[in-house]
Amino acid sequence: MRRRGRPGLAALLLLAGASPAVAQGPASVRVETSPSPPSRGNVVWLYARPVGAPDTATTLDGSAAGEPLHFERRADGRFRSLLGIPLDGDDTLPVTLRLSTGAVTDTLVVGLAVRVPAHPNERLRVAPQYAEPDSAARARVEGELAQSRAISRQAHISRRHNDEMQLTSGGLSALRALLH
Repeated sequence: MRRRGRPGLAALLLLAGASPAVAQGPASVRVETSPSPPSRGNVVWLYARPVGAPDTATTLDGSAAGEPLHFERRADGRFRSLLGIPLDGDDTLPVTLRLSTGAVTDTLVVGLAVRVPAHPNERLRVAPQYAEPDSAARARVEGELAQSRAISRQAHISRRHNDEMQLTSGGLSALRALLH
């Protein structure tokens, strides 16, 4: 069964800069960041604590800025994930949280208030031969970008829903070699 939470109150609390905020809906989650408030271009810890008694059957995942969030359960009952705040955008970053207990998943969408720092900028001019790579360098850059994207896709594919790593046969062999 899938239920969709109401983002209204959570969005208002996070937009107003309240920290920590409580995302309301069928399930409630207290959300905060460290450092707080987060700024564009930075990486922060996103902490989420389901309201109520800790339940080891509860799992949490989500996404922000088109990237999945990989939460880990903390001993104090909170969940923690690294969150990269994109450089571009306004003062709000939508964050989707999916809180699951058994067959029930509650989806909460919150607007995380982020600071937009005033970075000084300067327009530079360079000769075209320094701005455009030659054909060999362009081929190397394109190959490295393709390799980086493939590694990123594989990292996201290899996560199980219960937040344990799913090892491929090659990865399992490498792990066994490390342990012996």
